[in-house]
Amino acid sequence: MDAASAHHHRWPVVGYGGIAHHDRRWLAARRLAATTASRPTRAVATAQRRARRMITMFEFECCRASSSQVVRWLNVSRRVMSYTSSAPAAPR
Repeated sequence: MDAASAHHHRWPVVGYGGIAHHDRRWLAARRLAATTASRPTRAVATAQRRARRMITMFEFECCRASSSQVVRWLNVSRRVMSYTSSAPAAPR
């Protein structure tokens, strides 16, 4: 152990709250790593739950719908698709 590291270990620079600066940096890095690691997992799980719930609701509606309602839904979706494919691009 060289003189600089021995001095550092013997006399740590203490910041607010009695925690050494290097310890505060380490704690901040750990908190950041923990929050960024858990965010994508939570977002993916939430998106999957929403998609599953929407599919289940749609299946339920399709099972209970009459043939005329199904034809009406198909016509609406066909109109929406034709409009979105031929719609002008948004100004930039």
